[in-house]
Amino acid sequence: MCVWHLMSGNQKEVQLKEVFRGKHFTEKDISRVLNLSQSNAHYFRHKLLKQQKIARIARGKYKFTSSEQEFKHDSLTQYIQKSLSILNKKFVITGSSFFNRFYPLSNHIVIYVEKGSAQLFLGYLASLQLNFVALAEPKAEEIELLRTHAQKRNFIIIREKNYFYGSTEGIASLETAFVDYYFEITRKLLPIENKVEDVLDHLLANHTLNISTLLRYAKERGIRTEIKNLLEDVKMLHYTKQEKDKTTSDSTSLVSDNKQNTDSDFDPEQHNFPDKKPKSFRLIKINDGDNHE
Repeated sequence: MCVWHLMSGNQKEVQLKEVFRGKHFTEKDISRVLNLSQSNAHYFRHKLLKQQKIARIARGKYKFTSSEQEFKHDSLTQYIQKSLSILNKKFVITGSSFFNRFYPLSNHIVIYVEKGSAQLFLGYLASLQLNFVALAEPKAEEIELLRTHAQKRNFIIIREKNYFYGSTEGIASLETAFVDYYFEITRKLLPIENKVEDVLDHLLANHTLNISTLLRYAKERGIRTEIKNLLEDVKMLHYTKQEKDKTTSDSTSLVSDNKQNTDSDFDPEQHNFPDKKPKSFRLIKINDGDNHE
């Protein structure tokens, strides 16, 4: 019998971490690395996900979570937030500032500030001597020029926008940050790849989003219908994948049953997979009584 099948759950987890470290992986990768049947790999993946040891970062792709909260703001963002507070002007760190993990080759911190204060914030940020290029109201083309010709990768982007709904002490909520991110990406205000579906899919799978807050702020920004449609599209893509995974898993399980479940670590409850409709999507009840855009 293969030695891999004698490993405990903790040993398997350690082995996966050693192989993938900070990289993402799929169920097929779990099956390959641990030499498990596809049904057992599916069960083990579900177990890790349920224990919140891994997070789904995109459709079919997973990554081990850190001990810290995934979207906990790093020391730089916290430093900027605390530093700007002394200016006694309204501001919010938002948008792609939250989702730079999806763009490993660049870093864009977006800050909305109250009208007429962009230059004040720009001058103050320059005095902090950060390893970032601070820009006020830049066009996407200007950012791209700095990236391609000056080899700059880190930017602080200041925009005069009076959108502070849902923020706490200068930090946006996940809901409002996503709406701002969507707006910036779809209006081509940032020269980065459009990953709105992947980001929203990840947020819905791994975080409790307040859909009412999401839609309320989207309405304030004039894109409620777009966000509403995106929610439905992402939900449909997720359900389609879930159905495909279930069909594949059922077929594999049938073959495994015919082999009398020879894997020594076979769990009799392995077929108790999550419902086709995950809990995170039960929040998506888009009938808030407001049919006006």
